[in-house]
Amino acid sequence: KACETFEMINLDQTTKDLILSMGEFRPSEFSSLINEISEKPELNIFVTSIISRLEALILTSPEIIMEVDVNKKYLWANKSGYEFFGDDVIGKEADSYFSDSQNTYEAVAPLFNQEEELIYVESWQKRKDGQDRYLAWNCRAIKDRDGQVIGALSTAKDITEERQKQITLKEQKKNLENEIQERTRKLEELNKSYEQEIQKRKLTEKILIGTKQNLEIAQKISNVGNWVLEDNMSTLTWSDEIYRIFGVEKGVFIPSYESFLELVHPEDREYVNSEVQAALKGDKPYDIEYRVLRPDGTIRTVREKSDIEFSEDGISIKWVGAVLDITDYKKTQYELENKVNERTAELSKAHEELKDRESHLSALLNNMVDGLVTIDEQGQILSCNPGAEAIFGYSSNEIIGKNVSMLIPEPYRSEHDSYIQNYLDTGKAKIIGIGREVEGLKKDGSSFPIDLSISEIWTKSGRIFEAICRDITERKIAEEVLVRSKEQAEQANYAKSEFLAKMSHELRTPLNAILGFGQLLEMDTVNSKKKERVNQILEAGKHLLDLINEVLDLAKVESGKLEMNYENIDVVQSIKALLETVFSLAQEKGIEIVANFPENDLCVKADPMRFKQVLYNLLSNAIKYNKPEGVVIITVKELPSQMVKIEISDSGIGIPDDQLSKIFEPFSRVHSKPEIEGTGIGLSISKALVESMGGSLTVETQLGQGSCFSVELPKDELGNKPDNKEVLKKKANKELIEDPQIRFNRITTD
Repeated sequence: KACETFEMINLDQTTKDLILSMGEFRPSEFSSLINEISEKPELNIFVTSIISRLEALILTSPEIIMEVDVNKKYLWANKSGYEFFGDDVIGKEADSYFSDSQNTYEAVAPLFNQEEELIYVESWQKRKDGQDRYLAWNCRAIKDRDGQVIGALSTAKDITEERQKQITLKEQKKNLENEIQERTRKLEELNKSYEQEIQKRKLTEKILIGTKQNLEIAQKISNVGNWVLEDNMSTLTWSDEIYRIFGVEKGVFIPSYESFLELVHPEDREYVNSEVQAALKGDKPYDIEYRVLRPDGTIRTVREKSDIEFSEDGISIKWVGAVLDITDYKKTQYELENKVNERTAELSKAHEELKDRESHLSALLNNMVDGLVTIDEQGQILSCNPGAEAIFGYSSNEIIGKNVSMLIPEPYRSEHDSYIQNYLDTGKAKIIGIGREVEGLKKDGSSFPIDLSISEIWTKSGRIFEAICRDITERKIAEEVLVRSKEQAEQANYAKSEFLAKMSHELRTPLNAILGFGQLLEMDTVNSKKKERVNQILEAGKHLLDLINEVLDLAKVESGKLEMNYENIDVVQSIKALLETVFSLAQEKGIEIVANFPENDLCVKADPMRFKQVLYNLLSNAIKYNKPEGVVIITVKELPSQMVKIEISDSGIGIPDDQLSKIFEPFSRVHSKPEIEGTGIGLSISKALVESMGGSLTVETQLGQGSCFSVELPKDELGNKPDNKEVLKKKANKELIEDPQIRFNRITTD
């Protein structure tokens, strides 16, 4: 797209300022516009710019724009026109692309005959891929300076999908109309049956007219009564059946025109009277329906028909009529009409719900990330959603109507049609209804992994297959990276564990020598200052030895070389014995220890040394990280899952939420206070030891309020109690229970 100004020299050597705008509407073909700049160049530039924009809009419009001459040959097309009809459309006759050219030409004939300026027409067109598409055309005549039509400019929009929806709606509407017509036909048949019944009753009246008794019997059977009004409408005679229909007693009720009107329903009384007067004048025959309000309050509907005998001067001489009780017929007719209306409303509601479901389904398919491709039994692509376009790189126009094998790389492409045929012949599915990972082929020729799921659907037009596909390239790459990372991590962890184990053994030998010579030096040293320094050496050596032992344990756990010696352990007695070890540490900080033990003894299956190591670590942490004069609470209880739970809670400083996930990591210290000794591997070793013994170690904490560590281990039966239980019990009772700083509570299982 370009727009430039330049100067042109005329033959008479005069000059003119011109402006040129040019745009490409398909590869290697351009359209240009040249305008002369007047004395108001700004206006010309503005107008030219607008024209240039309009030209660009026409050339790049998504709608099809075509120009034809008076011979119906295409002279010009925009980009959308070339994309629809093909690059060779110029010069061809328009009827070669119409599926029904005769009707289309008849529709646009008034345009070329100068009868119409603008015509709208819809027609089926052949697209360049051979597929019929339904287009909506707006055609405007192009005239020369003399006003003669020299061609037409037409714009078109592909409304195939809308057309199909209209056809579907018309079919549904036609079905609804057919059902209404069927209901109407039944009503007409019912009415015809009613008329036939009237005729039968009339025939019965004629046959039995000579005998009053027979007439009364016939009237009672047919619910028809007769009456005679004569003597200038002063004498009214009713048959017995009319008394029954009107709900009055013969001999008590005196029939007259006035008393008859009193029995007519008040809402129908004026209508009946006006019909009577019109019949007496000879304006219209008397054949009406009205309601009767009986004295007992019931309402009956009747049909009344009569014949009037007039004198030569137009005076009524005799008026004979019949009354038919049609209450039951009206009730049946009303119920039938209600059913028809209800069914019509149900069909209308179902139609609206169907439209809503179609709209919802269309929006769902168009916005889903996964690709959806529909094919027929021959493997031809019927439709695809935007997700499939994004995955394979094709537009829907490029793949609809083509074989789905174009989306499959070799060697699967050549075998695809045989897969479908084999399923159609045998009914044995290898992928339909199952789903699996396969290879897909993009437009650029690259293959990629996809998750493919195919379902079979039966429609009115036959069997189709719907394929849902998802590009799993990123997932496969991530899986490969994860596998490699895991292998590298396992190798690194194994190398680290081996290194730590070897280094711990190498460090322990010289350290034991240092501690041995330090103890000898302590025995030979009399000077108090020197003895204090020797004690510092021994304390530091012991601390370093503990650290080396912990590192060695960690290395054994991580390398899977830690050996366990399982025994039956009495939990309560083991904890009481362990309190002796931490008692002095609790005294230094003024910590109170509260133990809540169950009434019944509980045993666990565990390694005694490792069990003691875990509890000592948790108890010492609860004391070290507690507040001065705080509380440590130990609770032992049995769980319904055949596990024993040991809770050790403190009233200390707690653990921040952002550090909670790190407390079980090796060499990680949440609180790095210099006055609190620690290596950061005690909790990680404890968790590993508990899990190795078939249990779990968890923590709950609240910053500033304290923490609660819970150990769960498998329960063991009490029949195999440890032999040292009595010794532990005596030792614990002797040294701990009498101390006021430790309080033991008995709790029930409830």
